[in-house]
Amino acid sequence: MAAGVSLLMFFGPWLIPVVGSLFSLWTPAPLLALYRRQGPEAGRRGLLAGLAGALALGAVLSTATGGMYYFYYAAVALVLGEAPAHGLSEARAVTLAGLVAAGVVGGLLLGGSLMAGHDLGAAWEAQWQRELDGLMGSYEGMGLDQEQVQLARRGMVEAGQVILNLAPGLLTVGSLLLAWANLLLARRASAPGGQAKPEQQRLCLFKLPEQLVWLVILAGAVTWVGEGWAYWAGVNALLVLGVAYFFQGLAVLAYWLEKKNAPRLLRLGVYILLAVEVFLAVLVALAGLFDIWFNFRRLEKTPPA
Repeated sequence: MAAGVSLLMFFGPWLIPVVGSLFSLWTPAPLLALYRRQGPEAGRRGLLAGLAGALALGAVLSTATGGMYYFYYAAVALVLGEAPAHGLSEARAVTLAGLVAAGVVGGLLLGGSLMAGHDLGAAWEAQWQRELDGLMGSYEGMGLDQEQVQLARRGMVEAGQVILNLAPGLLTVGSLLLAWANLLLARRASAPGGQAKPEQQRLCLFKLPEQLVWLVILAGAVTWVGEGWAYWAGVNALLVLGVAYFFQGLAVLAYWLEKKNAPRLLRLGVYILLAVEVFLAVLVALAGLFDIWFNFRRLEKTPPA
C-alpha cells in the first residue's frame, strides 16, 4: 500500500497536468512512514516494490527515462528510513539524504547525456533551446513585437546559463529541503496523534557545528578572487551553506517564539512570511550565522578541543 501511494504521487505530473507536480514532491513520505511504523525490513520491501513499479509503469506510460528518476526519491526514503538503526540524528540524516539524492540524480543526468553522446552542458543547452522555442512561439502567437520577442529570448538564454552554473547548488538545496519536508510529514503520520517522539530533535535546539563557518569563509574568499569555474564553485557552496544557516536562523526564531509563548496563528503567519519574502529569509540566515558568536538562544557551548 505504501509503495502504491508513493507511485501515485511520483506519476502525478503524468496523471494530473501542472497540479500533479506538487504531489510528486511527497513521493518518499509513504515509504518513510512505512519504515517508521513497521521497521526497516518492511521499509526495504516497500522500497523494492516501489522501484519495480516505477520502472514497469514507466515502460507502460512510454516514459521509461522518467521512471528512472524514482531512484531519486527512493534514495531519500532509504537514507532517512535506515538512519535511526544506525544511530544518526535527524539533522545528519536529512543532510546525508539530500547529498545522496543529489548524487543519484546527478549520476542519472550524466549517464543519460553520455548515452546520448553529449556532455551535460550540451544536453542542458539543447533542452533549454527547445523550451525557449516553444515559449517564444507562444509569445509570437500573442502578437508581440519581434524586437520584444528577441529581447526576451536573449534574457532567457542568459538565465539558462546562470541556472546551469548554479545547478549543483540548486540541486543540493532542493534535495535537502525535500528530505526535510518528507521527514516532517512522515514524523506526523507515524506518531500517535501527530505528536513528536521524545528522541526527535526540536527545531528550536537545532545547531550546526561551529567549524562549518570556516567553509563559509573559504567559499566567500573563492567567490571574491576566483574566476570561471572557481567563482561558480564558490557561489554554489555559499548557496548550500546559506540554506544550512537559514535552518539555524529558523531555530533561533522558533526558540524565541516559543519562549514568548506566541500564539500558533502568529507563528504560522511568521513562517508563511518567510516563505514568500526572500529578504527576510536572508536576514534569518544571517541570524543563524551570527548565532555562532552571539549565542542568541543561550545554549550551552561545546567546550573547545
